[in-house]
Amino acid sequence: MNRSYLPLALVALLALAACSSTSNSRQRGSGDVITMEEIQAVLGTSRTAYDVVARLQPRWLEKRSISALPTRPSSTEARVAQDTGDIVVYLNNQRYGGPQALRDLSAEAVAEMRYLGPAEAARFGTGHQHGAILVTTR
Repeated sequence: MNRSYLPLALVALLALAACSSTSNSRQRGSGDVITMEEIQAVLGTSRTAYDVVARLQPRWLEKRSISALPTRPSSTEARVAQDTGDIVVYLNNQRYGGPQALRDLSAEAVAEMRYLGPAEAARFGTGHQHGAILVTTR
């Protein structure tokens, strides 16, 4: 009887290992977060926060929008952001500028960067039609 359970136990063990491997890869390589470890790994070739994003998550720098947001801006700030198409960068939860402002920030000073899509970035108010990049320094 023990032999008939062996193939079943082997299949269950392999399935468990596959699930564990998948969850670990999601934690390590999230498409919405650049960790300090990932930044450290590219410091030799990436001097600024902009360089890090361009190398590890270049899609963060692409202008995107979602149709769920109103097409008519409700304030001057939203109108300007919509016209210029800027992705808004926040440094330690303070508005810092557009993506080019990342060029003024040393990669060594950054602890983590996180991308928020337009719907998530709306928590900061209007003017985030193309999303936001949140930068946390060490």
